[in-house]
Amino acid sequence: MHIQANPVPGGLFSFLVGRQGVQVDHVGRYLIVDRPFKQQFTWAIGEITLNDSVVRLDIVSTESGCRLQLEHEMPPEWAGFIDRSSDAWRKILVALKQDLVQSGKFTVFIEKNQGN
Repeated sequence: MHIQANPVPGGLFSFLVGRQGVQVDHVGRYLIVDRPFKQQFTWAIGEITLNDSVVRLDIVSTESGCRLQLEHEMPPEWAGFIDRSSDAWRKILVALKQDLVQSGKFTVFIEKNQGN
């Protein structure tokens, strides 16, 4: 297992994790890194290709704090993974919410946009 990241435009990342006894390597290339407001990166399993999905994270100031918007655009051939991917991102956001709320400094709400 490992986490390797070079979070600059053009930099690569690899998150090798274990799932049910199988090693899965999530890999990609950072396309946009504009801390703390925006990140955009490709996302794939195993190796980077020209047809990877693209993940966009935008953090926008609001009257009560900030809002994180996550979009994961997947090529048509990945359609069978949309629900599984959505569930995985939701679990990640719930874990982030728990960490932020436990710090005592944040109130967090998670919404799911059924559109796009």
